[in-house]
Amino acid sequence: MPIRVTSFEAEINKVKRAHWTHVGDAKDTLLSLMQHEAHVQAPLAWLGHIKELKQRYGMNYDRASLLIQPQFVVEKLSEITGGRAIVTTGVGQHQMWAAQFFDFVEPRSFLTSCSMGTMGFGLPAAIGAQMGRPDAVVIDIDGDGSMRMNIGDLETATTYGVPVKVLLFNNVGDGMIRQWQRLFYDGRLCVSDKSLHRKDFVMAARADGFEFAQRVEALSEVEEKLRAFVAFDGPAFLEVMIDKDADVFPMVGSGMSYSEMITGPFIPSRDGQESGGTRAGHQTASDMF
Repeated sequence: MPIRVTSFEAEINKVKRAHWTHVGDAKDTLLSLMQHEAHVQAPLAWLGHIKELKQRYGMNYDRASLLIQPQFVVEKLSEITGGRAIVTTGVGQHQMWAAQFFDFVEPRSFLTSCSMGTMGFGLPAAIGAQMGRPDAVVIDIDGDGSMRMNIGDLETATTYGVPVKVLLFNNVGDGMIRQWQRLFYDGRLCVSDKSLHRKDFVMAARADGFEFAQRVEALSEVEEKLRAFVAFDGPAFLEVMIDKDADVFPMVGSGMSYSEMITGPFIPSRDGQESGGTRAGHQTASDMF
């Protein structure tokens, strides 16, 4: 197959050494690849090693807290839907929690902007997914920061009768930015704290035509409200006031290697020591490495 060398060749081996590379015209390359069927079975020993690692270093969070932990909400949502829902997200901590704790059982069920960092992606993506799959349960798991970016699309959903479900995690700020500022900048917050703002998301949803628009503030109400939210026949909006100090772990900071990963207080560290402290804000970055 002829190879067309382009400027993208400079990207190869730029960060990691590749075992195999190919630079070519996208159309010709893809058509050529479609003619070949390659089935590579990972060695059983490697699969067993991965399974053991997952068991030893499994995801976890503060399950004893009396505050609403977002990870618990995602786990419960996964249980209620049986993992059979199309989930979209904005960008931030909620994006990570959705990826980590929702047990997807079908492919192509998670729509997120990944590392593109497109805040506000979740709601319009959910509307599009619902219109494409009218038979599916489509849930936008979003954050208060991302929701502010495209909140006008709440009216789009009700105007066109799109029965999307919007699950809003409200930690009164840009949680991911705030977490980084606590971890790496000695807790000096800048533009990440929205505690002085007065946005009432439930009232906004009702103003845009959501007949189901409710708020959860107590842990004991989470499951009941989630079930009603998922079962509602039409667009539904549920705001959950989560623990403002709930963090995403594991965390790999800028310039850090995976061996320097911060696992936090509830995920075992591979070096055998607790990594991240009981609250990230109580330590500086240098204390954690």
